[in-house]
Amino acid sequence: MRASLTQTPPLREDRLRMPRSNRLLRAAVPALLIAVLAGCTAAPEPDPTPEPTATVPAPSGDGVLRIGTLLPTTGGTAVLGPAMVAAVEIAVREINEAGGVNGAPVEVFHRDSGDAGEERVEAAFGELAERGVDVVVGPSSSVLVERVLPLAVEAGVAVITPGASYPELTALDDDGLLARTMPSAGLQGIALSQLILQARERPEVVLVHAGDGTGAAIDERLSHALEAEGGTLAASLEFDPEGDSAALAAQIAEQEPSDVVLATRGDQLEQTAALAQALIAEGLDAERLWFTNENLADYGPLVAGGALEGAHGIQIGAQPDDAFVQRLQQADPAVLGTALALETYDAVVLAALAAILAADDGGASVAALLADASGGGPAVCTSFGACIAALADEQDIDYDGLSGPLDLDASGDPRRGTFGVHVYDAAGAPQRTEQIAPALVSAG
Repeated sequence: MRASLTQTPPLREDRLRMPRSNRLLRAAVPALLIAVLAGCTAAPEPDPTPEPTATVPAPSGDGVLRIGTLLPTTGGTAVLGPAMVAAVEIAVREINEAGGVNGAPVEVFHRDSGDAGEERVEAAFGELAERGVDVVVGPSSSVLVERVLPLAVEAGVAVITPGASYPELTALDDDGLLARTMPSAGLQGIALSQLILQARERPEVVLVHAGDGTGAAIDERLSHALEAEGGTLAASLEFDPEGDSAALAAQIAEQEPSDVVLATRGDQLEQTAALAQALIAEGLDAERLWFTNENLADYGPLVAGGALEGAHGIQIGAQPDDAFVQRLQQADPAVLGTALALETYDAVVLAALAAILAADDGGASVAALLADASGGGPAVCTSFGACIAALADEQDIDYDGLSGPLDLDASGDPRRGTFGVHVYDAAGAPQRTEQIAPALVSAG
């Protein structure tokens, strides 16, 4: 029987959103295909303009797709900003070199989202709204997304966040205007089940979570995915950072788990390290210990003697190849890290493709066709140019971007996510070994 110290609330899936269209009605397309991305520039050609389906709102655009960004260029996460802004610039340049959107170049305006502890993001959104933007890419913070969303709904602006992973965003009242290219944190449960099931038959897993929405979502996804393949989530325990790590480790050991997943928060690293060390002292092999996106960290200073060697962890997000990193650095030599750059690039491309599918650049129209652009048909394309070529050939497209397959659902959430798999070395640091892109398993 599955044990639980706390009753975690079910993951809410009651968000109302315009239904995804089933197929596109296409208009005639030009005989000459527009130039594709691969480094070539050509004179602009008219874009394919499929007729909008019945689910698309009345056109509200003015013929020019305007994208605003709310990305961190100051504050505690400012290190992320340069790569994200550069990714937007790269995507817009490629789209415009390929003919733009519905025959017009895309325009872009950048603003700083700042930190959650200040009021910068509201003022920045107001400046973008005054510019007439149709789509905002950002913010990368879930907290800031929650603050911006009511303003976006009032203005009729689509919001595509490349970094917000809170599961609670799914249930927000958004008038169908919110989507993300960063998968919900709950998808970690699917990734973890896949990896554990590859290593063991009929595993019995204990989950230790932070008692928040992320923990509840991982619990639900992990439990369902394990049970579907003969495994079990034997216990789901809420982590008390003020509690006795040794006592909790002993309680977990009584379950005789095959694996233990630690889904604690990033501000609980010291306490998480203490629990991990206590579990190993109780006899759990390090290779059966799994860290999650929120607590994947270098525990070398906290766990002595190489105790974590062989432990595993997962991290949300794809890793760019050297060619894309070089393009980022060419766009902005100040770029250091690359976190969220691929998700940001894909947000821009998806917005452009959705506007083409809708034959309208209005925010509501773009939002309504994002799901179709990300997984609407059998023609898989991995760039804006390839997708345009498929549309010109009257094919339903499925944009699988640089961050991996997305396949947005009716709530604007990715059904798939790319995860890096890490193994801890003797120094207590995680080393990326591979990446996987598991599909969402229904929790019904």
